[in-house]
Amino acid sequence: MGKHSREIPGGRAVWNEETLWQAARHLEPRLVAIDSIPEFDQNCWFRRETPPTCRRVAEHARRIFEANLDYPVILAADGRLMDGGHRIARAWTGGATEILAVRFATNPPPDLVLANASGGSALAPAFEPPVPPASNLRDATAAREPRGTSNKNKQPEPGRKGLHSCDVPGGRAFWREETLWAAAAELPTALVAIDDIAEFDLNCWFTLRAQPTCRAVAKHARRIFGADLAYPVILSASGELMDGGHRIARAWIAGHRDVLAVRFMEDPEPDWIVHDGSAEATAAPMFDGAAEPWLD
Repeated sequence: MGKHSREIPGGRAVWNEETLWQAARHLEPRLVAIDSIPEFDQNCWFRRETPPTCRRVAEHARRIFEANLDYPVILAADGRLMDGGHRIARAWTGGATEILAVRFATNPPPDLVLANASGGSALAPAFEPPVPPASNLRDATAAREPRGTSNKNKQPEPGRKGLHSCDVPGGRAFWREETLWAAAAELPTALVAIDDIAEFDLNCWFTLRAQPTCRAVAKHARRIFGADLAYPVILSASGELMDGGHRIARAWIAGHRDVLAVRFMEDPEPDWIVHDGSAEATAAPMFDGAAEPWLD
């Protein structure tokens, strides 16, 4: 059962999803500009105890692409979002600039009020109405190459210029995507269990300068559902992911337990190294899990 909560003087008010939908059922929907809803550019879905790992982002991507736009989003009397973050993301990924919304003239009474001392800040902030799963998730998945085939002539998707980096003694090494693909061109492919790729359960995509806002997650959702599973992911000699996080997420959403991969016997030389203590080394610390104040 979904819930929405927000701070009020002395504590936190909590609404059950049924309460919001029953109270909103007679309101007249109207189009609202997506950019006028501030929560779309806030971190509404992650906390220190639930950081934005690739798997969690993939789960939100699934909810985004399963969201039913027949349901209007629900705005509070002050215009803040009470329900519908994934529907907003779904509309935005489809190119929409507006979304159907209803807005309370007066907010319904909350189902529960938690005093500050009760630890209510851990409540989930939003609710999505139940919708049938997208039937084409599995069917849209690209056919896989058989185990042991060559990766020859596979090239990065046009327009992408990704980077991979990892810690090395004395600093951090960086590889351009084209460097990795060129080095991996002749490697044999094999199926690898998704759960054996540790990075799928790590935060690989967000820093303090690139917060996991709803819009940022929607951008990753668009990349996930546009990922081509005919391209194998690339693993380092030690088995760490070097390229392909969105393809792993796409395969996982489609219900696959493994993904096509290549693995270096010896890692290629990095394109450059940023040494410890340099300005670049401290420019983008990782996301620390801090949520927006209205979700605290």
